[in-house]
Amino acid sequence: MGTILKKDGVSPLIAFTGGGTGGHVYPIIAVYEKLRENLPQASFIYFGTKEKIEKKVANENQINFQEIPFTGGMPRSIMVFPWLAKFIFTFLKTFFVVFKHRPKIIFGTGGYIAAPVFLSAILLKIPYIIHNLDAHMGLANKLFIKNSKALTLGISLTSFNEKTIPKNGPVIVTGNPVRRSFYEKKHDKDEILRKLELDPKRKTLIVIGGSQGAKFINELFFTLIEDLINENWQIIHQLGPLQFDRFKNQYKDYVFYKPMSFIENLNEIYSIADVAISRSGAMSIAELSAKNVPAVYIPLPTAAQNHQFFNALSMEESGCSIVLEQKNATKTSLKERIDFIYSRKDLYSFNMKNSKHTANSSITISNIIKTVLK
Repeated sequence: MGTILKKDGVSPLIAFTGGGTGGHVYPIIAVYEKLRENLPQASFIYFGTKEKIEKKVANENQINFQEIPFTGGMPRSIMVFPWLAKFIFTFLKTFFVVFKHRPKIIFGTGGYIAAPVFLSAILLKIPYIIHNLDAHMGLANKLFIKNSKALTLGISLTSFNEKTIPKNGPVIVTGNPVRRSFYEKKHDKDEILRKLELDPKRKTLIVIGGSQGAKFINELFFTLIEDLINENWQIIHQLGPLQFDRFKNQYKDYVFYKPMSFIENLNEIYSIADVAISRSGAMSIAELSAKNVPAVYIPLPTAAQNHQFFNALSMEESGCSIVLEQKNATKTSLKERIDFIYSRKDLYSFNMKNSKHTANSSITISNIIKTVLK
């Protein structure tokens, strides 16, 4: 259940929007945590759809949730006409929801759910701030960037032009906001290793392909398991629910290989990692960077506008990671990169500590929101 909204006319109401995936939602939670700390008099509301993850996460964090309909992405076919009719209905309903609550400011991370909220904000003259997660501008963000009060960037865009900057506000590379637990909570590495029945004298490798796993990474990695264990590695591998059921018993006799369906406590697991292998979604990068874990990133080649490649490239150019494109990924090339990054892990960790990718960006973004509120 969400929080009770204050109606005293003094406490500012701050609204959030963005969703569809955890990548859009969890940065909002990070900003919310900081705003709640710095603006205790404020109240908060989340505009989203009940079909996606944002309702669950908002309720878990006691943010008042207001449902708006979900239209999905615009189809590139004759089906665009029924989609437009649905979008008009969605916009009208969203407009009345936003009008009813009249927040003082809206902070959004994009996704299709954000478009009708941003449009309502323009018509109601409510200031809004857009945060773009990836190295490419999302469509919803691109459409509404001109009228935003500020654009904050998780990763510097691959290109800028007059369509990708606000006409009356700053553009600031902040890094992607990460929840407080990734920064502030100290973990007992020996205790975590003990709980997992792992050896503190071994090197620890984390393999993660997102919440659903990554079939290509999983199958490639299976060819390496025995070699890595023989070279004093121990492995925690998030397979995703589908492949976990298929492969969980295949390596059950390997003491130093720990397959998992889904890792709930990533902040703990990352704190024991020497090296990670991962896709390069914006939040995977942000959370690994927050824990200063050097990674071999294998971008998802089908990601929109190839944004995962450019996300990973930005990290490589900062001296914080290595990129291995899927088309070039083999048992040998992956093993070489694991060995290389481990041999220089102190340098990679040093670079991450001094990079914008690891700055606690929720502080910067919350300060921007406070400035616009004044």
